[in-house]
Amino acid sequence: MQGKERRQITKSLAADNWHIGSTAVDVARLSTPEGNMAIITDDNEMYDVKVYYQKPSSEDPTTNTNDVSSEPPPYTPPPPAPSQLPRSSSSASASTSARATGESCPNVPASNFLTIKRENASIKGTYVIDPTLQIPPEEPSSSRALSADDDDNIKKNLNLHCKNGSISATVWLVGEDSQDELHRAAIDANSKNGSVNLKLNTTTSRPFTLTAFSQNGSVNVAIPSSFVGPVEINTRNGSVSLSDLMTSRIATFSDIDGKRVCYIGDFKEANYTGRKGWIGSTIDLGSHNGHVRLSFVDERGPTETAKGFWTRLFRGT
Repeated sequence: MQGKERRQITKSLAADNWHIGSTAVDVARLSTPEGNMAIITDDNEMYDVKVYYQKPSSEDPTTNTNDVSSEPPPYTPPPPAPSQLPRSSSSASASTSARATGESCPNVPASNFLTIKRENASIKGTYVIDPTLQIPPEEPSSSRALSADDDDNIKKNLNLHCKNGSISATVWLVGEDSQDELHRAAIDANSKNGSVNLKLNTTTSRPFTLTAFSQNGSVNVAIPSSFVGPVEINTRNGSVSLSDLMTSRIATFSDIDGKRVCYIGDFKEANYTGRKGWIGSTIDLGSHNGHVRLSFVDERGPTETAKGFWTRLFRGT
């Protein structure tokens, strides 16, 4: 048996019908000064055997080498290495923002290709968007209000549009992962005479295009901290501000006549050479007559900071 492969197994000494894979093997039990042991052999190989045993008592002459009075728990294999663990439908980087904020996706039905339009009212709500959902075709509408602003060439997964009103939306992008440029989720929030406040959370690595614009109002957008990709900000009669964390992560390529071209993350590591060949996420923000602010969802904005100060003040803490 010299030079033969030696394999290790682990099994309870009291068990019968021992097998290595699908091959049945014989068990030779014996008693040793160290305890009740077992050796498994066949004609071709020798196996190093780890067995459970009970040390015999010198005061108990009835010790039976074929029985174990106290059987240990069943053998449990060690957990797989990290590289062997199965991937969940949402990647770790995609779910970072939700964990960091302590938030979880609301327990509401998901939707897709959702369009909400208001002529003289605001839009406010939380929207869960799953780009993989198949929904019934849209019924023809007799009302063509705001039709001049429709974009029939691109069907948005979420389209929020106000003419005379503000938009305040928390959006959750969920569903299966995808790195396909043709299946990027499209999110659009647009107001003619009102502010746009949008907070985007993701539980998927699916890329997206996010557009937020106001003609006469401010635009305030918070994105997942896992975001990597190009950003374009356009202003005419307004300013642009970035949160502290955003400032530390964003690279500005140009800032000319109110058009700022940037990239969040390491564009060298991503081999970014321009939007034309980019298949990841993109962000476009703008306001003709208003302020534009960009931050991450896991940051405390100026409003939250001020609110927290006054709350602590009145509580006396």
